[in-house]
Amino acid sequence: FVQKIESQVPLSQLSTNNFYGKSHAYPYGQCTWWVAQKRPIPSFGNAREWLNKAILFGFPICKGNYCQPQVGAVISVRTGNSLGHVGYIERVEDGKVIFSEMNYIGWGKVNYRSLRIGDPRILGYIY
Repeated sequence: FVQKIESQVPLSQLSTNNFYGKSHAYPYGQCTWWVAQKRPIPSFGNAREWLNKAILFGFPICKGNYCQPQVGAVISVRTGNSLGHVGYIERVEDGKVIFSEMNYIGWGKVNYRSLRIGDPRILGYIY
């Protein structure tokens, strides 16, 4: 399902700074920007590079669609975008992972989406 996020903070009031107080390198409107707003993410580049770059930065990861999702982890998913796509895991329940994402239903738009654990579109997780 796709559901519009009801955020307590309007998107227009979100900072472009990450949790370290330094401006992150991700442009507003992209999936990478959204995830970097939710948790500290170094400059991993395009979303398709995140799983491999996370290893280099010492983040624990799991590649594959049967990895165990965790709230607060980054999910890397296959879409039609050649640059890759990432989201932020909000909930795990009933055999599904529910994540927020940006730029899936439109540029700069945030939504919730769920995928069954094991869905072939799931490439892996950064914990």
